[in-house]
Amino acid sequence: MVFEFFQNPLYRELLQSLQKASVEQSSDGMNGESIGHYTEGNDEYVMKVKLVNGQREGEAEILKNGKPDIKMEYSNGYLNGRFESVDEYGNVKVIGRMKNDRENGLFKVYVNSVRVWVGYYVRGNAYSELTECAFLKGYYMERRLEDDSILSIAQYNDALTDKNGYCIQCVDGKMTVCYYENGVELPLVSENDERFGVMEHRKRDYPEEESETGSKRVCRDPWHNPIEDSFLEYDIWKHYEYGVWREKEKCYVLKQSKHETRLIEGDLNNHEMKLFENGELKGIISGKEDCIDMDANGRRWEGGVKDGKPFGYGILFDEEGKKEYEGFVMDGMKCLYGMEFFDDIERVNYVGCYLYGQRFGKGIGYDRNGNVEYDGVWKENGQYSHKRDEGFLNNNMESIKIEWPQFAKVTSFVLPSFLQMLKRIVIQGNCFMPIRLFTLTDLGQLESLVVGYNCFTSIDYSVIKRSRSMNVNNDDENDDSNDNNDSDDDSDDDSDDSDDSDDSDDSDDSDYEKQYTASEINMNCRKRSDGDFQIMNCPKLKSICLQSESFSDYNSFAIGNLPSLQSIQLDEQCFIYCPSFALTGLIWI
Repeated sequence: MVFEFFQNPLYRELLQSLQKASVEQSSDGMNGESIGHYTEGNDEYVMKVKLVNGQREGEAEILKNGKPDIKMEYSNGYLNGRFESVDEYGNVKVIGRMKNDRENGLFKVYVNSVRVWVGYYVRGNAYSELTECAFLKGYYMERRLEDDSILSIAQYNDALTDKNGYCIQCVDGKMTVCYYENGVELPLVSENDERFGVMEHRKRDYPEEESETGSKRVCRDPWHNPIEDSFLEYDIWKHYEYGVWREKEKCYVLKQSKHETRLIEGDLNNHEMKLFENGELKGIISGKEDCIDMDANGRRWEGGVKDGKPFGYGILFDEEGKKEYEGFVMDGMKCLYGMEFFDDIERVNYVGCYLYGQRFGKGIGYDRNGNVEYDGVWKENGQYSHKRDEGFLNNNMESIKIEWPQFAKVTSFVLPSFLQMLKRIVIQGNCFMPIRLFTLTDLGQLESLVVGYNCFTSIDYSVIKRSRSMNVNNDDENDDSNDNNDSDDDSDDDSDDSDDSDDSDDSDDSDYEKQYTASEINMNCRKRSDGDFQIMNCPKLKSICLQSESFSDYNSFAIGNLPSLQSIQLDEQCFIYCPSFALTGLIWI
């Protein structure tokens, strides 16, 4: 996945087209603060930057509706240095560095404070993606985005800015082992090697970035497996899991990606909040008890406060001193658990779970007389319906049906284990063609999987079909020309046709169209060494159906611990390059 931020032309326009908007600046127009306003359509944005001798210099920012949106640094009139985009609550969305107005070096993307993408930019273009290595703990794999090839598998510093430790480098199909210290490559040599101490030091050509605090260890599996009183969602686009659940007198918020996991625990008795990062307790995060004014109209907050803002457990009062909200707040938003009150009477309107400032998860809505209006699952302040949200899966779904081109740019298909209600998965033809990872694990209720034709493959069979069609047409033209010159005495041709009872050429044409030869495929594709297909620990899975041409260039096929499996259907051209095929844990009856 290349994150969408720099694909948004709005940001390019804001950064590069300020001269087309109205500008407030000093009398000489050469020094001092410059304030740029954008024209209709982007008038919610304002840019502030200092001018030194007519050039932008130092720290600058773009405001959206009066709140910081982008923070950046200029040098000699060009963007050079730290670049940061934040949300309306001040939480980082994108962080990286710029060089001469172009993205260069390490960039990180966050969703609600959880890192969802890490990769490198080179001269303004996304170059590679960095992910934790699945088979070497503590190592990260760098893949080039252009062709998905592996560049290296290495240890890094905490900020992921530099290699630091052992590294396996892949150059021109060859793998070499070396050692890095803070981005400096040190060839592996013995103590008695004469070359020791005469080694060339090569610095990684990536800009430095400030270190981040906290553990960077990746933890993919939640340490809780909530089912009851929970609502968990999976964002297919960002490979990001989030949700809320309650267990007795504690409430939890989970935010998880393949890069990072955050769990927030709220105690409903003592009102403490605890933060866990990647499975490790980072501390109690309740704010200091205080009272602050929220606006000039008299609204106030009594409870936990951090950096002058509500943080932790407390009560929000309206202009007339009536309760508006009581519960947990974090990052400026309602979270975990709380109560809302009617604005004119101190009577509960809602009690339940929250996420990102909205009703989300299990909760109860009341009318003005105290009667229950709705007791169930909420989403985005409204009652949850089973109507599918494109791009989002949740633990209440029993079936998934995916049609082309819903997720044409998704880079992996790995479903979270919390989809414990899921029974059926149907993926129609031509879906997920670029994806090189397909994993289904620990789905307790899954019964059937159907993958349509030409899915999960980089081989473009349409090219092969067009090529074959052209060859067939050429052959027909040659046959026609030969027929005109055919003056032999083969008078039995017509009669022979009637005797060819075994001649099934006409009926086999359609089938033959699907039986592509190895030479045809090799001429129109690049043989790959990646592509992993895994289905594990799905106790109720009965049938697997993979239709023609799907997973054709995948390198591995593995299924295991499927005690209810009754049928596997693999149509033609599936896994034609797969050197390994494993069935484990099957029970033969």
